Amino acid sequence: MIVRAKYSEAQRLLKHFPAVAIVGPRQCGKSTMAKLIAKNYKDSIYLDLENPDDRAKLTEPTLFLSQMKGRLVCLDEVQFMPDIFNVLRSLIDKHKRNGQFLLLGSASPHLLRQSSETLAGRVAYMELAPFTLKEVNVSNTNQERKLWLRGGFPKSYLPRVEQISMLWRKNFIQTFLERDLSVFGFNVPSESMRRLWLMCAHLHGQPLNLSALGNSLGVSHTTAGHYIEVLSGTYMLQKIEPHFANLEKRLRKAPKLYVADSGILHALLNIEKYEDLITHPVAGFSWEGYVLQQIKGSLPDWQVSYIATSNQAEIDFILTKGKRTIAVECKLSQAPSVGRGFYSITQELKIKEAFVVCPVKDSFPLNKHIIATNILGLLDSLSKK
Repeated sequence: MIVRAKYSEAQRLLKHFPAVAIVGPRQCGKSTMAKLIAKNYKDSIYLDLENPDDRAKLTEPTLFLSQMKGRLVCLDEVQFMPDIFNVLRSLIDKHKRNGQFLLLGSASPHLLRQSSETLAGRVAYMELAPFTLKEVNVSNTNQERKLWLRGGFPKSYLPRVEQISMLWRKNFIQTFLERDLSVFGFNVPSESMRRLWLMCAHLHGQPLNLSALGNSLGVSHTTAGHYIEVLSGTYMLQKIEPHFANLEKRLRKAPKLYVADSGILHALLNIEKYEDLITHPVAGFSWEGYVLQQIKGSLPDWQVSYIATSNQAEIDFILTKGKRTIAVECKLSQAPSVGRGFYSITQELKIKEAFVVCPVKDSFPLNKHIIATNILGLLDSLSKK
């Protein structure tokens, strides 16, 4: 079994907060991890609020949950009962102890507005992403290629047969569009959302143009923006905002858009084999998104932005944490190089640490300040204080 890196963090948070909310995309392993955590608590109770029988137990939530005093209560898919947050607040304030509730949700905190407002100061949020490189303990090139191709959703990564992985991802996309969006409370036409998602796959890693997307869909740019927010808020898309910098150049102001999981990206584009991936026009952008996926999934404390000028100079990612600022360029090459624009921007921003992330076995310097490395090498460097 693959042990999730966030397992210990969730246990630690439960010792310091009355409620802990684990949020992340559907099917990324939240329920499995929560059930393992619950085993450490005597007489803990687990309720799946997507299950009508479990929801029925909460017909009178105050009465039912009041009887659980002293026990850890895990509420899965909590977005199905948003009104319960007021009850949780009352019980948390009444019992005044940590480790009362473990909440699981498949929507981001800004979509779970009622929880963030009602439980302010009482809940700690933790985001669980699909599998990361370190979690699957990659030991050879084929395993890393497998994670890039299939993505990190457990039921996509783990099958022995490639066709089963692709079938799962295709079914995931269909179920998400035809069922999950409506049960999340979003009144969005599934076919319009499918077309938008596919467009986003073709535009993966490129600047977001809501007017162009809206025109292609036959909707306003405002409606297209709403669709993007829905997919972002349910962890299907990832937006990277431009880096704010006082440079004597015109900077691109639109965010860059990525399909959040590389396996879902490849399923949308019908890329089933690694040989098909590396020859596909999206390959370079897919690698860039995969690097982003590993950074966000492994080191969420780092802020990620990008910078691009009107004369085409660009740095894929600017990573900041405290006083550290790091430039990251992604190259799908074992003999990478960077252009003059990269050097120019790093010099103007006075960035002293820069990495070119590429599929190489060992790290090597490109110059005094720039290191070519693989993803694990980057993650190790970011982990150092």
